[in-house]
Amino acid sequence: ASIQSPFVFPLIPCCKHIASDATSVTLGCLATGYFPEPVMVTWDAGSLNRSTMTLPATTFTPSGHYTTISLLTVSVSGAWDKQTFTCHVVHTPSSADKEVNKTFGVCSRNFTPPTVKILQSSCDDDGHFPPTIQLLCLISGYAPGAINVTWLENGQVMKVDSPTPPATQEGELASTQSEFTLAQKHWLSDRTYTCQVTYQGGTSEDSTKKCADSNPRGVSAYLSRPSPFDLFISNSPTITCLVVDLAPSKGTVNLTWSRASGKPVPQVPATEQRQRNGTLTVTSILPVVTQDWIEGETYQCRVTHPHLPRALVRSMTKTSGPRAAPEVYVFATPEKLESRDKRTLACLIQNFMPEDISVQWLHSDVQLPDARHSVTQPRKTKGSGFFVFSRLEVTKAEWEQKDKFICRAVHEAASPSWIVQQAVSVNPGK
Repeated sequence: ASIQSPFVFPLIPCCKHIASDATSVTLGCLATGYFPEPVMVTWDAGSLNRSTMTLPATTFTPSGHYTTISLLTVSVSGAWDKQTFTCHVVHTPSSADKEVNKTFGVCSRNFTPPTVKILQSSCDDDGHFPPTIQLLCLISGYAPGAINVTWLENGQVMKVDSPTPPATQEGELASTQSEFTLAQKHWLSDRTYTCQVTYQGGTSEDSTKKCADSNPRGVSAYLSRPSPFDLFISNSPTITCLVVDLAPSKGTVNLTWSRASGKPVPQVPATEQRQRNGTLTVTSILPVVTQDWIEGETYQCRVTHPHLPRALVRSMTKTSGPRAAPEVYVFATPEKLESRDKRTLACLIQNFMPEDISVQWLHSDVQLPDARHSVTQPRKTKGSGFFVFSRLEVTKAEWEQKDKFICRAVHEAASPSWIVQQAVSVNPGK
């Protein structure tokens, strides 16, 4: 068996099971799951009279790991019931975690765990989120005792500037609270925030995130992000705000753009189009600056109309998370499977993150129209990346030119020029 550090657990009697006339109390320290022998166990019992005994180690098959127990007996005198004791376990063969310390009281009392609830700051009168969001974690209904509060963002520990205030006690139970402030753009990016409270060795927590946007009276609003091609190649990125299923009326539909940073935004006109089912579709296209998008700016489209009970607000920022460049592979179908006057090319683009990607085909270094090829929507791989397929039909005349066909992927993680591409060509008659 390989070297294994011990797991250490305190063995504590219940307070109610200790006789009122007892002259001594015995505690224990269990070290288990370690290999090889030995472990050395020592105790820190302060000034109390004490005696210790460590039992011989036993082994369990088939793992071959060892278990031992060390017992500490202390005299019942003075403030013995408020004293803490520390069990030191040293496993010299372990290169890491070779020393484990456990500190605990002389007996275990029944306790009530805390109730944890997160509250968030409200929007303003117009339905906008403020520049910063305040989260308040209410911790209540627990037996007085030390607690530790940790804030997490998508499972990762976050630094909190404001300390947890001292607990307020009402009767036999206590309560306190913890505050966490975050930027609006982080709240709008659908991250999950968790208030985690550790108390008496247990954990209680509550989580929150921005609620999904709802649509009044069946009206829907959507934002479409700029394509990687527009961001990095043509340098003309735009965000489109699309409102559908509006009922015709004499009122005016207003689409207003804003940025979370408060920087000015050009107010672009909106266009209306009547659909066959009698509803209106409203579109507004906002030009953005590539560098602002890369730096994580959040853009917001706000839709108002006299017949809407409240404004529709949609927000968008760049996708967060890890980045990975795409891998590009191009295949030509066998000639015997095709008709005499055409060939089909397939392009597999995989393992990229995030999912935003632009796919192009080139012939003789000239970009082919998008209508010439089809591209699937990004799909998740079994890992953490995404993949797409693109299909291009070419004529026999194009093949006979012996020029290369290139499948090109434009993606933010591709370096140095945001492009990854692969070429293919077929010699006629081969």
